[in-house]
Amino acid sequence: MKYSSFKIREIVGHAVSGTWSIPEFKRGFIWKPAHVRDFAEALWLNYPVGSMLIWDGAMQKRPIHPKNVNDAKSAPLWLVDGQQRTTALCILAGREPRWWSADQNWKDIIRRYEIRFDIGARKPPFFVQATAAILKNKTNQYIAVQKLLDLDLNNDNDKMALSVIAKEVKANGLCRGMAATGVKTRLKRVSRICEHEIVGIISDHNLKQLAEISALLNSKQTPVSNADMAAASLILKRCRNNPSHSEAASIKRPQDRT
Repeated sequence: MKYSSFKIREIVGHAVSGTWSIPEFKRGFIWKPAHVRDFAEALWLNYPVGSMLIWDGAMQKRPIHPKNVNDAKSAPLWLVDGQQRTTALCILAGREPRWWSADQNWKDIIRRYEIRFDIGARKPPFFVQATAAILKNKTNQYIAVQKLLDLDLNNDNDKMALSVIAKEVKANGLCRGMAATGVKTRLKRVSRICEHEIVGIISDHNLKQLAEISALLNSKQTPVSNADMAAASLILKRCRNNPSHSEAASIKRPQDRT
């Protein structure tokens, strides 16, 4: 086993391109909009959100089949623990993962799970589900997360677009007591969620062991513990200091939060 760290934009890219896929024995996407909203909140607050377990089946003689037949491409890496979070990230970014089933309309999912950032919120929740009432609000108080994640802050045009949004917020009388630069800073924090790093534990167990690991991970529905958060933070720090070093075998995570 070894570990690595992945930026959120990289995780979404792997899901969309098919570099990562979902094994056939994994359940489908079961998170509710509230889970996606809370996940966005945790990322914006820079909280640890647990690690992901990725299986490298390149050395296995027995082939593994994707969960979705539409994912005809043979993926080099398989997501064993992290499917719910990765799919939620794809929803927030508005990008369809390659494994998504044709039986579920992706555009409908994006509509039902749309999350917006409340620019005027001074305390949690900072993110809300886009209800009918919120969609009717035309004051820029509730800004689509996807719109902000689409921005590349290294691009001059996107920087200008962010400045325009901040000025519109102030023009609508929102964020009283906060300058336009302060509003822009808050918006940047949302946009930079894509730079948040998540630890990936890469396993090369055989297929039988993989199924057993998956069953164990899915046996409980418990939140991230303090020990998990500490372990994730420690691994991430070590990834940054020494990317080639591997200690993932010593990290134990029995709870499921895929």
